[in-house]
Amino acid sequence: MQHQTSSRSPNRPGPNRPSVGIIGAGVSGLGIGWRLASAGCRVDIFDRGEPGQAASWAAAGMLAARAEAEPGEERLLALDLASQEMWPGFAAELEADSGISVEYRDEGILIVALDRDDAEALRFNYDYQTGQGLDVEWLSGAEAREREPFLSPNVCAGVFSAGDHQVENRKLVEALIAAFRKAGGTLHGNTEVKAVDTEAGRVRGLVLAGEESDVRPYDMVVVAAGAWSRNLEGLPKEVRPPVRPLKGQMIATQMDLAAPLLRHVVWAPGVYLVPRNDG
Repeated sequence: MQHQTSSRSPNRPGPNRPSVGIIGAGVSGLGIGWRLASAGCRVDIFDRGEPGQAASWAAAGMLAARAEAEPGEERLLALDLASQEMWPGFAAELEADSGISVEYRDEGILIVALDRDDAEALRFNYDYQTGQGLDVEWLSGAEAREREPFLSPNVCAGVFSAGDHQVENRKLVEALIAAFRKAGGTLHGNTEVKAVDTEAGRVRGLVLAGEESDVRPYDMVVVAAGAWSRNLEGLPKEVRPPVRPLKGQMIATQMDLAAPLLRHVVWAPGVYLVPRNDG
């Protein structure tokens, strides 16, 4: 029997590569872990629940650097735009490594206003976005309905951002898990990290819940626990992330793919609608 290997076979940890412990198996933790494991690092990812089943699973998958640009976040905007430019290549490489489509969609995002107050707020954001050199387009209500015919007649204005795209976040998580494992990384689900262990200002490793008397040694630690990162013990106050969880509501409905009600991600005040390839 012949055994075939892929062109990107799992890398065994190299003697000069650091060992890395990652806290959090969402999109960020998995993506970082995949890249590090592919580079030959020994990587362990720990998640207190099922990997990829928290915020990354419940997200809308929007890649909206332009639509979400706000005053005072110019440095973040530059980073977001650079990241977004890398996304098509990243998605293609991930799909090739994992064999899983992440359903990357590039038809753009439509933001709509339902009354004059909404339109004024939308115009303010639009003026800021164009002032930053972003390629967004102002639409009348009629022009917005040309792009999405089932929009309410109350829609009085819109902004179309062709450069903002979308990915199916649940497929993205599945692909990252597959690619990370294929690269030789180890995933620890339902395993809570209690603390980051440090000595003389340097990381020594991680302490797992239930293993308080032991330290799992790592050369480097990555904190990617999202809204729960601030709860980790051992982090100095000056680097403790100032984040907290927010609760939202989500509803999933089915639509006929032969005559879809929605073709773009649509934002309205307080809500957004996200089409999926499976309807």
